[in-house]
Amino acid sequence: MVISRKTIPILAILAGLGAASASRAQEPVVAAPQSAAIRSTNDWQEEIRALLAAGAATNALEVADRRLAQEPGDLEARGWRARALVRLNRPAEAAEEYQTVLASAPDDTDMLYGLGDALARDQRFEEALTPLDRAHRLDPHRADVASLRGRVLRALGRRVESRQAFQEAARLEPGNAEARAGLA
Repeated sequence: MVISRKTIPILAILAGLGAASASRAQEPVVAAPQSAAIRSTNDWQEEIRALLAAGAATNALEVADRRLAQEPGDLEARGWRARALVRLNRPAEAAEEYQTVLASAPDDTDMLYGLGDALARDQRFEEALTPLDRAHRLDPHRADVASLRGRVLRALGRRVESRQAFQEAARLEPGNAEARAGLA
């Protein structure tokens, strides 16, 4: 896998770095394999994980799309596509993908969390609470779900419930920085 850089001068300008620094403002882009190099069932998932970790969500989306072209009913690929869309700040599209997965796997707490996150990023807080509450009922030991519930409840002005959710997240994961910040 070859890693190259794509210049994004507008980010440097927006950040106030000036024209001289604009040419140095870069976002990592990881070139996806040109051939059908998806050798085993898990290779494409590992590739997407690596691309997302490298900050190359566009490339990860392309890999998910290739997988879906091969296997249109692949729910794992839909979930990874949704994750890439969230990273690309396309929460409405991500929410649609999560809902597609949840139609077939309604108890998947990762997908419920993802849907709640996508809806919250899209400022659809009332809607976000439904999948987060379901995820919390299905797996009450997830600090990430409790923290996100805390953020959503805070956005809805439900301060007491928000504080309770952050307290729960801190209890479940004492080092959870988001929970500590929510309690401050």
